[in-house]
Amino acid sequence: GKETEAVMVELVSERHGRLVYGQRPEGYDAWVYYEPGGGGGATVPFVRHPEKGLLVALVREARANMGDTPVFDLIGGFVDPGETHAAAADRETAEETGIIGVRSIELAGAPANANRAFWVTDPAKDEGLHVRGLELPIGMLEEESADVFKIREGHGLDMKKAENVRFFPWRDAVRLTPDALARAAIAQLLAHIL
Repeated sequence: GKETEAVMVELVSERHGRLVYGQRPEGYDAWVYYEPGGGGGATVPFVRHPEKGLLVALVREARANMGDTPVFDLIGGFVDPGETHAAAADRETAEETGIIGVRSIELAGAPANANRAFWVTDPAKDEGLHVRGLELPIGMLEEESADVFKIREGHGLDMKKAENVRFFPWRDAVRLTPDALARAAIAQLLAHIL
């Protein structure tokens, strides 16, 4: 052993970030992902049900990093170049759910880091995933089965996209999703509402 100084080697650079190998801020070598657009935007649509309590929406989609079977996870994605976190959240909500023309609100709290083992974000610079809440009227939903609700037709939505969205009592949603970011977003929503 001769000690050498680690250097960062950029392997992939895309519009959503840079993947590099080298010394992390903590002082060890590893893969590191930097988000130049400031991270991402996510939305938690919710409904206050008079009997079921707080219902939160998750979208069912295939996620290669979560196995071969589609899972229920968070609605959201990366900020595109020149886009705000709010615009990214609204765009992703429209793309993934068909819900458009409604106004979400940013939930209080520090932006989330998607994976602290590999991602580098600086909350002091407003980097990371910003979570927004979107309250919808109960009339937009219909019961699909016990404690599971779907979006009712007739609200001017793209129902092909909406067919992958389900609303669950928040406790069930937390247990159902394998997505840690979805769980964190639901906790942020609870802190906002309660």
